[in-house]
Amino acid sequence: MLTKIMKNKLSYKMSSKFILTFLLFFQFAIIGGCETMHRGNSYAVHNDKEAMDFAWFGFNEKNYVVSQRMAEVALNINPGNIDAYNLLGLIALRQNYFDKSINYFEKANEIIQKNNKPYTEYILNNLGYAYYNNQEYEKALEVFEKSFKIRENWLSSFGAAISLYNLGNKDDAVTRIKYCRKELDFESKSREILEYFNISLKDDLIKFIKSNIE
Repeated sequence: MLTKIMKNKLSYKMSSKFILTFLLFFQFAIIGGCETMHRGNSYAVHNDKEAMDFAWFGFNEKNYVVSQRMAEVALNINPGNIDAYNLLGLIALRQNYFDKSINYFEKANEIIQKNNKPYTEYILNNLGYAYYNNQEYEKALEVFEKSFKIRENWLSSFGAAISLYNLGNKDDAVTRIKYCRKELDFESKSREILEYFNISLKDDLIKFIKSNIE
């Protein structure tokens, strides 16, 4: 599943904690603001992880207003929360704010580098698709190549393929697409990628991909 690679979705168990989380989220969604979370100078959530649980829940439900505000709450609690910057980047990407999306993903990678942590391929892939949407194909390709070197993965290979095509390098694009063909049900998953990252491909590129996955 695409969600396993990107690690961007939460799996919830039916428990009292889940029910409480859902009810609180529903309350926030109705009122529509993080202001309701303040209790004096403290937050209703206990830590940034809990805030991010709400934020990802909102994102998965496509409630980007609540998702964004909860990610911002997480950053207020912990300014170094990499996951919060990553999520804010995805929200901006979904809303076609590509420059803003790039800035969020770069901030996440900046914190990773500052703390001497290893780069994660899924955040790099997110950055790559943000560059792609912003028609910065050379930068997108560079990021996808970096992600692929960290760990070979079809998500970065697909991103590299469509970037290479737009740069006029169809031969290398074919090589990357052939790598993607190793993935079971690649055609279905490629559609999921396009939807997840808010990507619209031109007809000639769609035909090119289809002709090389058959």
